[in-house]
Amino acid sequence: MDAAPSPPRPPQPSDSTKRHSTAHIEPSTSSPESLLKDNRNDAAKDALAGACAGAVAKTVVAPIERVKLLMQLQFSIKNSVVKENAEAVKSSGANIDGSGVLDGGTHRTTKVGTKSASAWEVAMRVYQDQGILAFWRGNTPNVIRQG
Repeated sequence: MDAAPSPPRPPQPSDSTKRHSTAHIEPSTSSPESLLKDNRNDAAKDALAGACAGAVAKTVVAPIERVKLLMQLQFSIKNSVVKENAEAVKSSGANIDGSGVLDGGTHRTTKVGTKSASAWEVAMRVYQDQGILAFWRGNTPNVIRQG
């Protein structure tokens, strides 16, 4: 005769389930003072890393900022130079020929143009007139402010 099938057994927890199901919390060996000191050290390291990253970013972007500033100011600078030169001409009584040259070429006036210079033209002019370090002129206060 055929034996009747036995009823299914309920699942038994395996050894690995038994190990993970009971949480075992070990007491902390660190004192609260040492944990606070570690958190302060981590915060100081994070702040220092952020300040250094900001300083590097400002230094990398400084040439672009310098060209942008010069482009924004190019007409006001030209106008002020023209005004100063015109006042100098009036006070000296000299005549300006059509080229903007005063008395044999010793002084030159700046003519105000209506066309603005491109960023590339401004950058090349700064490099030719003042050198490569001129692009970072004024960067130190920006870096200090960033930090």
